[in-house]
Amino acid sequence: MRNKFFMAAILLLTGVLLMGCSNTSSSFLQPYAFSDDTSELNADMEKNRRLESFAKDQVMLLNDSAYPVENVTAEAALLFALDENNSVILCKNAYGAFQPGNITKIIACDYILRNYDVYSEVMIDSSIFSVDSSLWSCHFTKNDLVKMKDLIYAAVMYCANDVIIPLSIYTEGDTKYLTEEMNAYMAELGAESTNFVNCYGTETSGQQTTIYDLYLFLRNAVENKDLMEMLETRSYNCQYSNGDSRQGLVFTNALPYFVQEVVSSSGLTIGGGVCEAEETNPTQMLTIAEDAEGMRYVAFVAGCSGYADCLAQTEEILSKIAN
Repeated sequence: MRNKFFMAAILLLTGVLLMGCSNTSSSFLQPYAFSDDTSELNADMEKNRRLESFAKDQVMLLNDSAYPVENVTAEAALLFALDENNSVILCKNAYGAFQPGNITKIIACDYILRNYDVYSEVMIDSSIFSVDSSLWSCHFTKNDLVKMKDLIYAAVMYCANDVIIPLSIYTEGDTKYLTEEMNAYMAELGAESTNFVNCYGTETSGQQTTIYDLYLFLRNAVENKDLMEMLETRSYNCQYSNGDSRQGLVFTNALPYFVQEVVSSSGLTIGGGVCEAEETNPTQMLTIAEDAEGMRYVAFVAGCSGYADCLAQTEEILSKIAN
């Protein structure tokens, strides 16, 4: 009798242990729980496994040949709807690497908006002079006191390089650390071909992204209401101080639809986006549009020949919605 009780106890204990193993395995295999503690595992292997699962399960791999790219001369292009599936309508050169340009600032600001109190004030210090003054847009000076939110508006709308420096110093302590956080943020979204060398988007060796990776980012970024508000603002009045002196600066969005006050030939209403000013001869443009039924779309073109070509190429891919 004692042996029977002993065997029953062994079987019961074995069952409990197996159940425990089953629960642990099930928890570990949750493919999108990036916050799980994997300190006892090979971190790189675990990260790669999860990112692969994320990309394959959540996003249909983009195939250029499946989309109508005739007459699209931009080197890379993307158009998707803000429906429940973020349905891709057009993509060109989905996996070809290119310099991300000003979309770098959008990614930096999206990260900051999600992680910091944007109503705090930032004191501009001498670190701002680490960027070539020819790249400045706002020309803040040492000891200017500016709200973080105003700096982010300048970075998003004005494509200002100089404001990213004080933002990175205030949030992460250095531009290097903000750049590292941006790389980690994109990796969490499943972007495996994006690498930032700087956080403000000036061209440099090794700085790259792809249309596929930007799709992963943009479909997430449009859920950030603060960022969307900035992208959809035509002009913004920044108030700041230096000692007893009060100053003002107006940031204007250089999107051609705003500056030229043109109406899209596609019949869509243009609600926002971002582009560098015409005199800088931009090659990229991000646009947010809406149709008569209220469906919204995100369009992005890269590798254009200039300001006018960015507008023409955006019009070309927006026309694919009606067709």
